[in-house]
Amino acid sequence: MFDRRSFLLAGAASGALAPLLARAASADPAGALDALLASFAQADLVRSPQEATSLGLDVGALAPQRSRLAASSLAAFARDKADIAERVARLKTIDRAALGGMAAVNYDTVAYVYEGEAEANRLFDYGGTGAGRPYVISQLTGVYQSVPDFLDTHHPIETPADAEAYLDRLGAFASVMDHEREVARHDAALGTIPPDFILERTLGQMRKLAGTPADSSILVASLARRAALKNIPGDWRARAAAIYEKTVLPAVGRQIELVDGWRAGASRDAGVWRLK
Repeated sequence: MFDRRSFLLAGAASGALAPLLARAASADPAGALDALLASFAQADLVRSPQEATSLGLDVGALAPQRSRLAASSLAAFARDKADIAERVARLKTIDRAALGGMAAVNYDTVAYVYEGEAEANRLFDYGGTGAGRPYVISQLTGVYQSVPDFLDTHHPIETPADAEAYLDRLGAFASVMDHEREVARHDAALGTIPPDFILERTLGQMRKLAGTPADSSILVASLARRAALKNIPGDWRARAAAIYEKTVLPAVGRQIELVDGWRAGASRDAGVWRLK
C-alpha cells in the first residue's frame, strides 16, 4: 500500500527524483505516475520545512528549509487548496485503466486522499485545509504548542549552522502565530469558535507558555543544552532568550487576547453539527 513517508524517503532521500521524472517522458503510464508522485513529494518538502527536517531531508537543495517554518496564513491556505485541486486534475491526465499492480494501488490511494481533501476544501472555508480540524487554535491544535515541541525534538543541533537555524525558526515563530491568529479571526467571523470548555483548556495552556520565563522555557533551554553538549561556542541561551522575550511572548499574548475574547459568546455544545 502507498505510504507517503516511505515514498518521501525512497524518492527524495535516495535522489530518485531525476530518474523518475525522466521516465515521465516515456509512454509508460506507471512511469508517468511515479514522476508525478515524486513531484508532489518534492513540493510537499518545499511547502513544509518541518516535514523536511523531521524526515532528515533538509539537506542539499533543501538545506534552507532548516531555517524556516511552514506558512500558516490565509494566503498560504488558499494556495494549498488550489494546489490540491490541481493535483487531482493532474492525476486524471494519467490513464488509470492502463495501470496494474502497485501502480494501480498507488494511484487509487493518492486519488482517494486528494479528492477527499479537495472536496473538504470546497465545502469548508475554515479550519485550514482538508477536514477533521475545525479549529486552527484549540487545546489540541495550533502552532503555540506544535512549534516548541518540534524545535525541541526534531530540529537537530550538531553544528553552529544548526544553532543559527534554530534561532531563525524561533524568530519566525512569532510571525507564524500572528498569521494563524488572522486565520482564527477569519474563522470566528464565520461562526467557527470552539466551545467554552475547549477555550478554557486552550487558554490554560497558552497562559502557561506566556508565564514561563526565558530561563525556564524549553524554547531557550533546548538550544542552550544541546549546543553545550556538542561544544558549540556561543551564547546561545542569551540569544534565544532575547528572541523569546521580545517576539515570542508578545505573539502568545496576542493569541491569548483573541481566544479570551471569544469566551463570552462561546457555546457549551461540543457538537460540530452547529458549524457551517
